[in-house]
Amino acid sequence: PDLAPRDQRLLERLAEWLEAHSGNSDIEIQAMAEDVHLTPRTLQRKLKSLTGRTPAAYLREYRLARARRLLLSSDDSVTDIAHACGFSSSQYLSRTFRDEHGAPPEKWRQDRSAAEA
Repeated sequence: PDLAPRDQRLLERLAEWLEAHSGNSDIEIQAMAEDVHLTPRTLQRKLKSLTGRTPAAYLREYRLARARRLLLSSDDSVTDIAHACGFSSSQYLSRTFRDEHGAPPEKWRQDRSAAEA
């Protein structure tokens, strides 16, 4: 569905904010909301209506996408990638990644590398 220009700008501002701050594991949804000039509750309702996700789920999905890109484009360890993407630990990244993709990050990377070989 086409988004209203205002909603499109909101998602663009959120993407810029995520790019700048997603590596910080201490980030809070409050800070995300303040940066796009909304209350946390309004951001919650707006994101839920636009994307079907809560701000926390939106942030987690962004971090997972970034982790996938790094897993494919670098030889960095899962621990380094977890910290670069704002996961508080490699265990948290592994658990979240496995829930999303059915395999831990290192196995997922190996399977992708083998498929491209």
